[in-house]
Formats: sequence, structure tokens, C-alpha cells
Amino acid sequence: MNDSAAEITIASKINDLHLQAESLASSAKVNASQAIAVAVECGRLLCEQKKRVAHGGWLDWLSANCPDISERTAQKYMRLTRKLLELSDSNANDGADLETAGKVSSLLDGSPKTLRQAYIAAGVIPEPAKKEITDKPEPTITFTRHIDALVLWYRKRTETDPIEDWEPNVRALLVNELRPWVKIYNELVALQKGAN
Repeated sequence: MNDSAAEITIASKINDLHLQAESLASSAKVNASQAIAVAVECGRLLCEQKKRVAHGGWLDWLSANCPDISERTAQKYMRLTRKLLELSDSNANDGADLETAGKVSSLLDGSPKTLRQAYIAAGVIPEPAKKEITDKPEPTITFTRHIDALVLWYRKRTETDPIEDWEPNVRALLVNELRPWVKIYNELVALQKGAN
């Protein structure tokens, strides 16, 4: 086989592979959009059902009625639905309901960060590995270890579960737990100002 025949063969293979890649990419986009639409609908139904279940009975209902859906997966689906509803409201879509794949796709267009988050929430792509917090402060005084532990816990928790997604009663519990710390802080600040 001469050089020009080899070049034609290689060019032909390259073009065939390119067409295959384009076709597979197009199929992947369609499948991913459908996966997101289904995940959003699942999240919408989970949100509605959670409102119907008596207070404190949600996890029991979920495990009894949807044994294949973990609590974490349910939270991801519901968070995805809430985020898309927030996006639809902020884009003045008149509180669009998210029952069709077309509406979901139109909400996601032009928003790569949200689309990536939607892909993660729908399970289309894996979650990124969690980063270890390396800036853990070393306490100079032993009684600050409790504060350091609290700060570390808060950073880790909010890294995967933003505080705005917490249930209001959970945030209220944390506020109640922090009140003594705030009082101590205010007393120390007042003493520092008095010392200056």
C-alpha cells in the first residue's frame, strides 16, 4: 500500500470515528437530559410526599415505601428539584412546574454549573471526591479544642449540605446550641474593648 492509499485509509477511519463520537455524544446528552428530568420528577414527588407525612415520620415512610432509595439519594433528588424551582423563579418563568423534560432542559440551558450539579444529583456523573480540610487550626490553649471541633464539623457539614438546605428546625437547634458561645464571645469582646 502506497503512502497516499494509507493516508486515505487513515483519514477514512478518523472520519468514521469522529461520526461515531458525535453520535455517541448526542445520545449521551439526550440520555443525561432524560435522567435529569426523571430525577427532578422523582424529587418533586418526594417533596410533595414529605409534606404529607406526619412530622418525624418521613424517614420511616421512605424506608417502608421506597426501600431502594436511600435517605441521601432522596435528599439529592429533592435538592435538585428545589434548585431548579429557584432557578425557574429567578428567571421569571412564572414558577414553572417541572413535569416535562423540555421544561427542565430549558431551565438548565446556559447554566453549566447548575447542569453539572444536576448531572451529579441525577447520578449521571459521579460526585467529586470530598476535599479534606487542611487548614484545621491547632489550638494554642486546650479549651479551644471544642471550638475547633465545632468549626471543623460545621465546615465539613456545609461542604456537602449547604445550611440553606437544612430543615428550619435543625437550624433552630443549632442556633440554640450556639447561644452560650455567642454570650461568651460578647463578654470577651467587651472585656477586650475595656482593656484597650
